[in-house]
Amino acid sequence: MEREKITIEELLQRYEKGERDFAGMILEHTNKTFHNVNLSGISLEGVELHTFGINSLLKVNYSGANLKGIALGEQFLEGVNFSEANLENVCFYQSVLRNSNLSRCNLSGADFRQASLQGANLIAANLTEANMGGIGLDGIKLTNVNLTRAINFWVDGGAIFDNTIMPDGSIRTD
Repeated sequence: MEREKITIEELLQRYEKGERDFAGMILEHTNKTFHNVNLSGISLEGVELHTFGINSLLKVNYSGANLKGIALGEQFLEGVNFSEANLENVCFYQSVLRNSNLSRCNLSGADFRQASLQGANLIAANLTEANMGGIGLDGIKLTNVNLTRAINFWVDGGAIFDNTIMPDGSIRTD
């Protein structure tokens, strides 16, 4: 069965009409930029967003969305609201998530290698088995964060821990 191809403009129109499930679709490339778009509750599981350039969507609200397994590597995602979203196994490799809201997200198995999380909100995020290699957490408050079995996690001295489950299962509060 062939996957449905749509443009981001068509996705936004269908979303406005109440459709939320776009799982597995192919989003075609666009050079347009959309600001402050609300896509809360959308399902984009299995969609490869880099095929149309996620940079086309700035300061997007993905709260409560299902983005499981999508590729968001090497993207500029500043100020994006991912609160309470399912981001399991999402690739954020070398992405900039500066000032993004990742609170209460399922980020288990996510790939954060060399990503920038400066100013990000990670309160109550689940980072179980996430790959944290090469990221700086300077100034990030990790309140009620679950880092169980996180890969390549190290403390660079600037993170603030508050009831944080560390990779070894211990709980840390500074």
